[in-house]
Amino acid sequence: MLLSLSSRYDAEKCDSLYTLISPELKADDKELAVAIEACLATQPGKPAPELKGHDPLRDIDFSLADLKGKYVVIDFGYMVQGLCVMGLPHIKELYDKYHDKGLEVLAMSSDYDVNVWKQYMESHDMKEYYNILVFEDAIDRPIGTHIE
Repeated sequence: MLLSLSSRYDAEKCDSLYTLISPELKADDKELAVAIEACLATQPGKPAPELKGHDPLRDIDFSLADLKGKYVVIDFGYMVQGLCVMGLPHIKELYDKYHDKGLEVLAMSSDYDVNVWKQYMESHDMKEYYNILVFEDAIDRPIGTHIE
């Protein structure tokens, strides 16, 4: 129930409610503790969590820490999903306008097919972004396959 309430309350409120849960229930639901910890760690003013992976377009291993000292827009999405691509023209506009002032874009994508993703990124002139394809190793898995 607390997980469902977390969308309506801030992280501190959820954390204070979590402290009221019995140790037995906490032991049974590790997912909730992880979710609250992640929420607390990503509040405004906190250092960004470490994001790292492989950039298939540049063929480099990459970390958010590599951009320390720059302004970074992080775009989480799924490129073949219509809603996820609707904001891309605005991100491109920001990038074009402020890149020379230190702005970088880190695109974190949950696409399963590397080839489809690469084609999309290249055709929409997004090669200059830093990219992490979360499921790069899942190219042969059918869409919808659960990954542990």
